[in-house]
This record gives sequence, C-alpha cells and structure tokens, in this order.
Amino acid sequence: MPLPKLKKSSPLIRSLTIVNTLWAPAIVLYFIQHVGLTKSWGVPLSWNRVIDPAIQFAAGIIFLSWIWGLIIETCSGESTIGRLQNFKANLRKGWRIVMLTLLIPSFVHFLIFIITGRETITKPFLTHFLFVFTAYWAAGEFFKFKYSSITSRKISDAFCSWPLLLFGLFFCALSTTIHLINSHLLDVPFVNPIMDLLLIQIQFLIFTLSACIYSDRYPEISGNFHSLKTLILVNLPAGSIRAEAFSPVTLRRYPPFFAVLKALTPPDYRVIEYNRVTWRKHFFQDKALVAITCFTSNCATAYHIAREFRRCGSTVIMGGPHVTFFPAEALEYCDSVVAGPAESVWAEVVRDHENNTLQRQYHGTCSEKEAAQVYQFLLESPPAIINDCLQISPGCKFNCYFCCATALNGALRIKKSVPEVIALLQRSAATKLPAVFIDNNIYEDPAYSKELLRAMIPLKRFWGASTSIDIAKDDEALGLMKQSGCVQVLIGYEIDAGASPLEKKGKFALAKDYLELTRKLKKKRVMIQGQFIFGFPGDSWGSLLRLWRFCFKLSPAYTVVSFMTPLPGARYFEECIREEKLINLNWRCYDLLRQVVETPHLKSSWVLQNLFTLISLIFWFTTSTAGRILLIFGIVMEFVYYLPN
Repeated sequence: MPLPKLKKSSPLIRSLTIVNTLWAPAIVLYFIQHVGLTKSWGVPLSWNRVIDPAIQFAAGIIFLSWIWGLIIETCSGESTIGRLQNFKANLRKGWRIVMLTLLIPSFVHFLIFIITGRETITKPFLTHFLFVFTAYWAAGEFFKFKYSSITSRKISDAFCSWPLLLFGLFFCALSTTIHLINSHLLDVPFVNPIMDLLLIQIQFLIFTLSACIYSDRYPEISGNFHSLKTLILVNLPAGSIRAEAFSPVTLRRYPPFFAVLKALTPPDYRVIEYNRVTWRKHFFQDKALVAITCFTSNCATAYHIAREFRRCGSTVIMGGPHVTFFPAEALEYCDSVVAGPAESVWAEVVRDHENNTLQRQYHGTCSEKEAAQVYQFLLESPPAIINDCLQISPGCKFNCYFCCATALNGALRIKKSVPEVIALLQRSAATKLPAVFIDNNIYEDPAYSKELLRAMIPLKRFWGASTSIDIAKDDEALGLMKQSGCVQVLIGYEIDAGASPLEKKGKFALAKDYLELTRKLKKKRVMIQGQFIFGFPGDSWGSLLRLWRFCFKLSPAYTVVSFMTPLPGARYFEECIREEKLINLNWRCYDLLRQVVETPHLKSSWVLQNLFTLISLIFWFTTSTAGRILLIFGIVMEFVYYLPN
C-alpha cells in the first residue's frame, strides 16, 4: 500500500511513485500490442490482418483488467501486489470497462469521419486526448464495483477535478508530441519501442492519477483497510541472482513461516504478505507490526527494509537463521529479534507489541501446543498453501559440521502423526500437483516413514521429498516409495566416493555405496536430484575433476553443486572464525556459489569467487539427464539452423 507520507502529498507525486513500479507491465503490454502471433503459423496475410488485432485486443483487455485493478487496489490501500482472487474479480467485472475505454476513441473517430466526410482529427491524437476522460471514468467504475459496499456515499464520476484536467491535458500534449516524434523516426533503431513504452507509461500515469483522486475523495475506503491492526510478513529473495536461480528453496512458493505466524496471530489483525517480490517504496507503511525473516546471503537487504519500516513508524521483528545466530547485529536495524523457532513466543511478541512492552530479544522453541494450532490453521488453508507447507518435522537426524539445521531447530522436534499428514495430503490434493515434503529428511525415522508410506498408497498421489541415501538400503522402504507414488527425491551426496577418509563420518560413511544405492533407486524409476559440495578442507582443484567424474557416473536427473560455505550456526563457521580462514565477511557472498574461505589446497581464487556459477552450470549440463537433453537439443537446433536451404 502507498506510503503514509505519500498519502499527504499530491495525487501526482503518488501517481509517479506508483507508475515507476510498472515498467515490467508496460513492457508486457508493448509485446501484446506489437507481436504478431499468427505470422509464424502459416496463416494467410489477409487473415493475419484480422486475427492478430483480435488476439491483441482480447489479450490487452485481460492484461489491463489486472493492471488497472492492481492500480486501484494500490491507491485505495487494499493491496500492493497482484493476488489471484483479485485478478479473477477484476477480470470478471472489469473487462467491460476496459473494452469500452479502448473502443470509445475508435467510435468517436469513426463518428467524426461520418459527419465530416474526412479525417478531421487523427486517431492517435484523439486517443490520447480522450484517454484523459475515459481513464477517469474507468477508474470511477472500478471503484464502484470494488468499494461501493465500503462507503455509504455514492461513488460518482460527475464531479469536476481540475488537477486531473490540467495534468491530463498536459500529458495529452506530451503523448501527441512523442507520437509525432516516433512517426518521424521509424528508421532509427530502438527509438520506436522506447517511445511506445513511454506512451504506455503516460496512460498508466493518467489512470493512476484518476485513481488517486478518487481515493482522496473517498478517504473512508482507504480508512477501511487501515482500521484493523496490520501485520506485514516479509520473505525476501535469496540475496543474489545466482543463489535464487540455483537454490532449491525457490521451489517453495509459500513460506511455511507465513503460515506459522498467521496461525498464531489474533484474528483482528489484517495480514499483508510479501513473498520474494521485487521491493517497492510504496510497500512501506506506518503503525504496522512487521515480521521479516532472512538468512545470511539476503540479510543486508532485510536490514535495509527493516530500517525503512522503522523510519516510517512501524515496529519490526526479525527472525530466521542469520538473525538467530547474530541477534546483536540485527538489533541495530530492528526493534526486536526472535532467535530460533517462533511458535512458542509469537503470541507473547504480539501481546508485548500491543502493550508497548516489547523485549529486545525472544528465544523460541518447538512447542506442541502451538504446533497443534498451526496444524489446524493449515488444515483450513487453501490447498495450494498446504501443498507448499507439507512437513513432518523440522530439523535433521544428522549433525553435519557444515550445516546449521540442528543448531537452528534445537534437539526437540515436534512430529506430526501419520493421520495428520494424511489429512493434509487429502486436503492439498485439489491442487492436482505432486506433493512435496519440505523436511530435510523424510527417512529420519525409518519405522515412521514406512508407516506413512503405507498410508499414502490409497491416496494415489505423486510426491517428492528430500531423503538420505540410506533409504535405498531398506528394500521394504524402496517398495513402499514406489507404491505410494514417489517420483523424485533430493539426496545430498555432498562428497564423492573417493574423498578423503577424514570426511567419511556420519552420513558420509555410505560414500563407497553411493553408486550401488543410486542404481537401486533408479530401478524403481525414481528421479534423483543430487546435491554436491566442492571446497571441503581436503579438496583441491583435482577434487573438482574427480567430483565431476563421480557426478557423471551417478547421472541424476538434476545436479546442484555448491561451494563449501561456512554458514553461521554451523561448527565449520566457528572453526573458520577461530582459525581466521575467512576471506571476507560480506554476507552477500555467502550464497553457496562463491569462495569465502581458504583451505590448505584452495587459496583465495578469483575464479572460485566469481566464476563458480559457471562451473555449476557446466556440471548441470554435463552430469544431469535434464542438462544433457537440453545441451543436445541446443546443439541440434544450432546445426539445423546452419544447414543450407
């Protein structure tokens, strides 16, 4: 929703702020308006002239119904990001408004031509001029069908708005000028697309200005959305393009911590969610309770957002892996931190916030009472949310020295009963998507896992999960996996079979059996996503080649190779600090795709610090089934392209 300080500023300033976030929609609309879809289908040219404009017109109506609805929601304070349910409502009730707005200039142009017998006014000029009035009317119609039930006054578009008229006429003249310049520069590369994008943005600006004027005239509408207490949940992207692209966490569309906090927050709070969005200034709000989670590679962005929320007058609580291990660092930017799981302390945090007795730090633990409350909330949630939050228990039975999962979740882990998990699976089946368990290891408790797999067989659902390779030693578990619908597992191999014995402890003791156990999984037609780590203390450049050979032999469906990174909370991080092995403490570099630590055989290397993403891509293309298929397809297409006619 718009910044409170923008609410007190002029509609034009607020409109400019909002429209500045709409460059991506403007580019999409440009392609809708200019890309001919049927030219490559072998359709005759005479039909192209009819079909292409019809498709573009229909697609433009659908797209503008969403964008205009989003602009209205932003100006009114209802929402700041597109939501599926809002999109459906805007399309269902707004398409007629958008269609009339687009058709009126053509109708008026045709009417003038009929009356005068010639083109007295060019259609582009008429379109730009009339849009000042049609956009104002369209904004009013959107306000009517969306918010008539909120205000006791009748929403009318009959009143005169001089600011809109003056600014509208100015932008009309500007649009006409841009169009004239554009028509005289047809042969200059890139000028036409840029000019067309500017014209689209000007139209967005006129519509947004109209929406802001309506919002000012009916303040009770925005007041309705600010009347409740507000909780803002923020889950940020991974912190770098490289980490976001290669981290499997990105597949988790809905953050489980959102469900946890919503389940434990009093019902009189209005909840706003920002999940991996590109951050915009108008997302900030005053007098809100803001909960931000972060891990190491995105903590700098999280700190910036926390500081800006506080500057606006909101109360900011931070949590997540990085904050758990560096609470003092986080407290420089926020009001309070939650270390560890938030379930046991979130109700206390909200209560202290309301009573102005907020503590600087809370220490959370797993709690059976709150876990039951969260489970009940999930059971009543939409199927898509349930499917993204399927979890038996947090944590992991292994305490690997490079991992912080055990330190983060503690020794006590609440486990859902088999009937509870089955109930969630049944509720999420409506998504028609495979179920994906987000547990670190679904085979943590073999007896429990087999009981669950037996109960899943009648559901006839495809599913995937992370597991340890020792599940392949259990023939009964393998059979149950196949019968219950398992299609993919993520396995952390971490090392290759030839790695130094020093690292073959705990889960690494099975390294010599990796190939045999993997073959058993493949015989069950289970796709494997293999995760590997390069950069262990004993690794050298030769280890990279050996790891590549090993990955090639395994040939999983997908391959992810990360660089050994000492993450806060892990024993390896403490060791690197103690022995002064860290190259830098720039948290943005801790994205698992850069070298941040020196080892005996891998000194500080520019290649490993800057080009490890490329190494990961080479591994993926050459060692994974999906990568090789894509690589072969690209080579074949390149060969076909250069074949003589």
